[in-house]
Amino acid sequence: MADQLACLIADLLSATIAERGRASLAVSGGTTPLLLFESLSKTPLDWTKVTVTLTDERCVPADSERSNEGFVRRSLLTGDAEAAAFLPLYGESNLSETAAVLSLPLDVAIFGLGEDFHTASLFPDAKETAAALDPACALPLALIRPSSQPEERITLTAPPILTCRHKFLILHGEAKKAALQKAQSIGDPQQAPVNILFVGGDPAEVHLAP
Repeated sequence: MADQLACLIADLLSATIAERGRASLAVSGGTTPLLLFESLSKTPLDWTKVTVTLTDERCVPADSERSNEGFVRRSLLTGDAEAAAFLPLYGESNLSETAAVLSLPLDVAIFGLGEDFHTASLFPDAKETAAALDPACALPLALIRPSSQPEERITLTAPPILTCRHKFLILHGEAKKAALQKAQSIGDPQQAPVNILFVGGDPAEVHLAP
C-alpha cells in the first residue's frame, strides 16, 4: 500500500507542478505513515517545487520524540525530498507564511485516524474542536486542548480540509478499520471528527493495510 500510494501522490504532485509551477502537500504524524513517507522520499519528483506542511502538530520542541515535525524530517524530508520547502506549525515558524499557503487549496493531504475518531488534532473531547470543524471558521489553524492528551495541539480547521484537492486517509489494522466503520455510522463530524474528510464534493480516498 505504501509504495502504490507513494507513486499516486508523486504523480498528483508532478501533474500540479506541470500545471501551476508548484505543489503543496500536508502530512500527518503518528506511526502509520512511516512506510509511506520512506517510499515517497525515494519516488522521482521535483521536490524543489513542493511545499510540505503538517495537518497537525503537538506543542513540543521539534527535537521531541512526540513532534510531528521531527518525525517528518526524519522519515520524509530525506535524500532528494530534503529539497522541499517545509512549513512547521509550532516553534520557530513563520505562521503567516504557513497561513498564506493554507489560504489556497492544498493539493494533497494525508490524514490518519485515532480509535477515538479524531483526525489531524480534531479531538472529540476538546471544546475547541466544534469551532474548528465549522466550515465557516475564519482561520486555517486552531489551537486544540484535548483532555485526553498530554499537550496542546495545533490543527488544520475545516476550510483547508474541505478545499483540499486530493485527500487520503491511511489506516493500518483491523482496529482502525472498525473505528472508521463506527465513525461513518455516526456520521456527525462533531461526534466523530474524521467524518470531516468525507464532507463535500471531494471526499477522502481510504487506503487500508491489514
